[in-house]
Amino acid sequence: MNSNDAKLPLCLQETDKAGKIRSRTAKTENAYRIRYLGLARTLAKQLGDPHVEIGQVIDSLRHRAPALAKRSYYLYCACIKQELRDIYVDGGLTVEAVEDLVARLKPDAGAAVGSKSKTGSSRKRRHFRPVTQGAMVSILGQRKGNTAQNLACMLEVGPEIGVRPCEFFGCRLEGKTLYVRSAKFSAENERGIAAWRQFELLEFGKEELAELADLIERLNEELRSVEGDREKLVRRYSAMMRRTRCLVPSASDLTLAATRHQFRANLARAGYRREDIAAAMGHASAGTAEAHYGRSTKGWYPIDSYRPVSVPANMVALVRPGARAKFREAAYEPIKFHP
Repeated sequence: MNSNDAKLPLCLQETDKAGKIRSRTAKTENAYRIRYLGLARTLAKQLGDPHVEIGQVIDSLRHRAPALAKRSYYLYCACIKQELRDIYVDGGLTVEAVEDLVARLKPDAGAAVGSKSKTGSSRKRRHFRPVTQGAMVSILGQRKGNTAQNLACMLEVGPEIGVRPCEFFGCRLEGKTLYVRSAKFSAENERGIAAWRQFELLEFGKEELAELADLIERLNEELRSVEGDREKLVRRYSAMMRRTRCLVPSASDLTLAATRHQFRANLARAGYRREDIAAAMGHASAGTAEAHYGRSTKGWYPIDSYRPVSVPANMVALVRPGARAKFREAAYEPIKFHP
């Protein structure tokens, strides 16, 4: 709490959530002011009126609350409250007026924040650093229970094998070759390259392979215990992830699916071809990974000698070039004239 907060109404003295619980500083308050100006400017354009009152901004946010993510809603609330603080300090509002405006920030009855928000891939965590991975693995490893221990191993090997969370269950390891049952394969819809995909784990030593084999055996035993319901197991491990990531500041919003994004980023930065990455990830199109998964600039390994996986040529041959590649090829083809 700032030293000047004692002079403010109680409703403006609370710590701001703004995506996470945080105390206000001069830096965050300036950031709130800048963002509020953006909110007011956007609303002014929508209304066609250059002069927008703070009450109009509040009403607009209240109506938008169901379509906003919770962290976005709380961030906008923090910006509006900062504007209210500034106006109150300047003598532009009474205590009663401030309390009335703050009360209006709450969504309409029956319209919960984020109830209609879209949760596409753009809202998911795509990248994380090795230090974040190490912190999560360390905390999980100290916890009792098979779920925590298995999740620690899954987080550790995830960026090296790139499987979907549900694909951890049901895969098998033969020597250095990992066989993965593709979760999204559909021959009718031309999704995925095969019901089972395979690749060789080049960077795994004997101890790492033994640990991975033990993990797969434990996970497959769990899969049998729930009669093949992989979604149930994913929910179980996701809940453990949520309970643990709050203990690591850099792991905000981290999910097990982020290991697959990081896998793509690592391979791309190491110089793997688009087709090889697609085959390792089970994509039918070479353009899927670069359009929807981790960026090469966020990869951990910027050296060409890093080669964690090797995909069989017959798997790579099943990958389509993708729309962008077809466009580039067509651009260099000579124009054919027909009589």
